[in-house]
Amino acid sequence: PGSCFVHRLYGYRAVVLCCEPWCTAGRAWKRRMGVTKLLRGELQPFYHCLVDERDRPGGQVTFVGEDNVTVDADTADAAFPLQHPLVPALLIRCDELKSYLPSPMLE
Repeated sequence: PGSCFVHRLYGYRAVVLCCEPWCTAGRAWKRRMGVTKLLRGELQPFYHCLVDERDRPGGQVTFVGEDNVTVDADTADAAFPLQHPLVPALLIRCDELKSYLPSPMLE
């Protein structure tokens, strides 16, 4: 948890809260989101993420396949610090890493 990234397709900034080893969503969601069209399909890590309020207002939480996660020095600069109402409760800001550490609530 705590890695900041930019979504490859939709360009929104987000931070990872937790990871599933594969897509655990239902069939209807997978179909609607086009999971089978991802390079590695549903058999890749999927991340529960908080979306930056500047990109998508309303405290959005998403479930993102690793194929759509862009993490490098440039995206860390663009995505950190993240603005979301749950960040202060769930994550601890770490400026040195340009990411977050899990708060006691996530441990």
